[in-house]
Amino acid sequence: MISFNIVNMYQNLIESGYYPFYILFINMPAHEVDVNVHPSKLTVKFADEQKVKRLLTEAVGSALKETQSLTGLAPQTQTSDKYNVPEPQVLELKDPQTSYNAKPEEKFYRPEKDNIGIKALRINNELIVSENIWQLHNQYILIQVESGALIIDQHVAHERILYEKAIKAFADSPMPSDLLLFPVKVELSFEDRLIVNEIKEYLNKIGFILNEFGQNTFIIEETPMGLVSGDEKKELLDLIDNYKLYRKNKMDSMESVAASYSCKKAIKAGQKLSKDEMLDLINELFQCEFPHVCPHGRPIIIDLSIRELNKRFKRE
Repeated sequence: MISFNIVNMYQNLIESGYYPFYILFINMPAHEVDVNVHPSKLTVKFADEQKVKRLLTEAVGSALKETQSLTGLAPQTQTSDKYNVPEPQVLELKDPQTSYNAKPEEKFYRPEKDNIGIKALRINNELIVSENIWQLHNQYILIQVESGALIIDQHVAHERILYEKAIKAFADSPMPSDLLLFPVKVELSFEDRLIVNEIKEYLNKIGFILNEFGQNTFIIEETPMGLVSGDEKKELLDLIDNYKLYRKNKMDSMESVAASYSCKKAIKAGQKLSKDEMLDLINELFQCEFPHVCPHGRPIIIDLSIRELNKRFKRE
């Protein structure tokens, strides 16, 4: 139960096929756990599994949000640097309100809540202006910061933004949609029809309003805002194909729809952005819950520090 829930929480933070390493310290009364349910002591049984699951979700979720870190460009071989091992944090099961108390040193960037305008933003109290932002090969965004530079992959950054917006829409209010002047008819395979019926509620929440029109046929009446006219059928079919792929990777239905939608709608590598568009993208990214990894677990931001540059040029 513990391993399953922790791996599930890491699902969109690490790449498929990888598994997190973790150490848990759990304090609880002895009478609430039975260690004799397996002859080799490979498993235990909790008196209140739902309570343990709830506190585990709360504690691990809080720790993941607080300990996000950036990918660096340091050389792969390190001889003198020591690993920084964090202090253990205790999950106390006596008090239902208890979660991780220790707050690690902040090692990630997040802007201040008060946005100071489209021409600039703040990251960790540092003013970032458009003169210090560039686009590389219409694919990466380079930001000069006090400690060095940040490199952002524009496609996966927008993916993360759209993914979290979709997840919020599923739980809260639907996204706005465009009403089609001429509804589009789509004929699906039997398998795809079952999928559409399975995820129809989520499709409606992101702006795809569909109605059945006979066997294996649907009418698209509304689409997500900004969708190019004439691409409605292709976008829906691509979304279904991506959904099937993500489901094979054991994502649940909601996350699969969100990941499919964000992948299709995100700006692409090779798309030129203006300074203001880059600032908007960066600002939205750093308002995300997990701004440093895309929904597939790949890094969004690389931190290139002055110290690393100095090492590369043999200045240190």
